[in-house]
Amino acid sequence: MLHGRFTIVCSPSFLERLPPDPVPHDLLEHRLMYEFSLGHLIRWFEAAGVHRPDPPRAEQVDDSHTLVFMTWLMSEVAADPYV
Repeated sequence: MLHGRFTIVCSPSFLERLPPDPVPHDLLEHRLMYEFSLGHLIRWFEAAGVHRPDPPRAEQVDDSHTLVFMTWLMSEVAADPYV
């Protein structure tokens, strides 16, 4: 179970590449970034009803400020518990 607030964020340019009214499953085709634990990201997807046998394609960025900056810079998706 996730404790506390956990938010998925993305850059505006990335959001434009998603379908209208995106759902969590739409994110699985993209490289994701997370701060603390890949397990948190996997549990977020599971809580959203998305189950898959492989973990999502993701990179750890162990600093929340850098994570948000990298999200903007790379136009990708990040999971940030502080946003």
